[in-house]
Amino acid sequence: MDSLKQHNLFAKNQTKKDAVDWHLTHKMPKNPTLAERIAWHTDHKKFCACRPIPKSLEIYFKTN
Repeated sequence: MDSLKQHNLFAKNQTKKDAVDWHLTHKMPKNPTLAERIAWHTDHKKFCACRPIPKSLEIYFKTN
């Protein structure tokens, strides 16, 4: 089974093709700043979400 579907981490109503297309048009910059990483992962969570936010960034996504 495809690992993306297996983990069921797609954003709502997204397909594998949608995820691939999103990644092709939204590349992470080389040597990204913290702000760029947070912005990229924020968009990724909304539009693709094929994998979880890295543990090193989770603190920036926690809400109280």
